Amino acid sequence: MNLDGRKHLLGTWAEINWHANETGSTWGDISILQGNDGAATIQSLDGLSRVKGFTLDLLLNAPAEAWAQKPTGSWCLDRIIGEEANNATKMWESGFLDPWNVYLENDIDPVINSNNGRFQVTFYPGII
Repeated sequence: MNLDGRKHLLGTWAEINWHANETGSTWGDISILQGNDGAATIQSLDGLSRVKGFTLDLLLNAPAEAWAQKPTGSWCLDRIIGEEANNATKMWESGFLDPWNVYLENDIDPVINSNNGRFQVTFYPGII
């Protein structure tokens, strides 16, 4: 669920997980497994300056078979996991992105942590 309490499956996700063990450690990532409507980065703000995600506009020049329409009517790059996974989208995105920086695969974990529980998330212009 997103902050409005509804599911928004198609689009770029910033995912953050707070640990309940009182350490203050937080984990985060950028995922395009469920779609891609624009680039995004996540950076730890604990002094170690770790960054994951991507800034490249993959929507520009994407092949027609890689697109999907959102419930809002706008368009984005399709999901690349699950029963309705779009192989054309996955091939397009995999040609530009490193799975160690953004979720492209379920078995590679591009997550970073922030020891003080703080991140900066930036979403770049994409499709709303």
